[in-house]
Amino acid sequence: MKLKKDQIAPWGKELFIIQTGEWRAERPVLNIRRCQHCGCCWLVCPTSSIREKRDRFQIDLTFCKGCGLCSEECKFGAIHMEREEKQ
Repeated sequence: MKLKKDQIAPWGKELFIIQTGEWRAERPVLNIRRCQHCGCCWLVCPTSSIREKRDRFQIDLTFCKGCGLCSEECKFGAIHMEREEKQ
């Protein structure tokens, strides 16, 4: 089923992209040396903030909500959560 433009966003005919990463209280930090490239963090991320770049994973904080699922799922302790510092 193909959606028409006016069905995507209820506020007109344009899709609004909100960078929701600014709302989090904690952020994930990836330790590349501990990462075993298993992809479990990538699978559980609800906002697709973890992406595969070349031979490793990277975390894009633009849309990350700080839920911590990636940190909990990592069996190797490669991701830990840090308190978000407001600037």
